[in-house]
Amino acid sequence: MKKIQETIDLNSLNQLRITVSEFQGKQRLDIRHFFRTDPTGEFVATKKGVNVSVDLIGKFRKALDKVFSRVEMAEDDEAMASLKCPKCGEPFGDGMNIDGEMAKCLACGHRWEYEL
Repeated sequence: MKKIQETIDLNSLNQLRITVSEFQGKQRLDIRHFFRTDPTGEFVATKKGVNVSVDLIGKFRKALDKVFSRVEMAEDDEAMASLKCPKCGEPFGDGMNIDGEMAKCLACGHRWEYEL
């Protein structure tokens, strides 16, 4: 089997390498941290990483999707917390209704379209 590899440069001294290769006749997925001690040196693998059977890739992707959706929800919550009525300045949570993409301030009654 041909080795498949993608590299994510974290900075000039650190990389993540995602590799699918064969080991003892079985396909494996390896996600590993690589580093180099100076910007012109070769990258060296560290012990930091994970190596699993490619049979688990589907489960791995589903788990990552769940984690990413939770991160996005947390970012949305943070953005909502900073939302204020453009008319009276009343902060979200202290008297605002959200209906679809419309917000209504319960303090002054002003309605407006918002974006996160």
